[in-house]
Amino acid sequence: MQKPNIPKNEVQRLQDLKLYNILDTAIEPAFEDITKLAAQICGMPISLISLVDKERQWFKSHYGLHATETSRDVSFCAHAINDSNKVFIVPDAHDDDRFADNPLVMGYPNIGFYAGVPLISPKGQRLGTLCVIDNKENNLTPEQTQALELLSKQVIHILEYHKNSNRAYQHLRQEKENYSQLFAFPKGANCDLVSFKSELHSVSTEGDHKDVELSYEFSCNEPSQLKSITINAFNRFSELENLYFEAVINNKALTKSLKSGVDKVIF
Repeated sequence: MQKPNIPKNEVQRLQDLKLYNILDTAIEPAFEDITKLAAQICGMPISLISLVDKERQWFKSHYGLHATETSRDVSFCAHAINDSNKVFIVPDAHDDDRFADNPLVMGYPNIGFYAGVPLISPKGQRLGTLCVIDNKENNLTPEQTQALELLSKQVIHILEYHKNSNRAYQHLRQEKENYSQLFAFPKGANCDLVSFKSELHSVSTEGDHKDVELSYEFSCNEPSQLKSITINAFNRFSELENLYFEAVINNKALTKSLKSGVDKVIF
């Protein structure tokens, strides 16, 4: 059995993979749909979204396979990320010196045919593959190959959304306490942050435009006339675009806005 080579850019590749925070995460329907579709289009019993980690390959989705990971040493996908072709195909693993005595060929899942398309990040790093597997010798038609390539791009789009969502919510958690310092409450007011909600409205994988809506609610006790504040903010990570404030003073609604560059809102 031939072990897969380690890519020359392995350090950068692993760093890029870690940025997605995807390893060992739960099953997600979006990825499950892709592997099921890939298996059906290619007429194969097994389809995987495999991410090649330092010493293992981990399956974000594993249609038709019980295992969730294998050693990198026996991984077909670890070979695929080293291949310069768009699709890495092994028509008959039993007749291929690289794989004939591979445990995955000689035993479960008894790989006979393998085809994997690399999952290439926007940085050009090969994170893993979208692959299909058969238990016997097989091949793909040009149309099936093209479909697999298109589906691999969809995997990357979902991974990018996943990464951007994580970045947004991590930022929100870090900034949660900082926002309370934006306000100058009336003298004597005892104001506490009683609720915090955030919702990701849109994420663009092109450029840095990623809008997140935040909602904060403060509750103020007597003797202040300021009863509550609800804040709706659109935040592009570290840049405040606009903050809109709704306050209730003497049972009357008051709305103020904070534009970029304004340090404090005074009620």
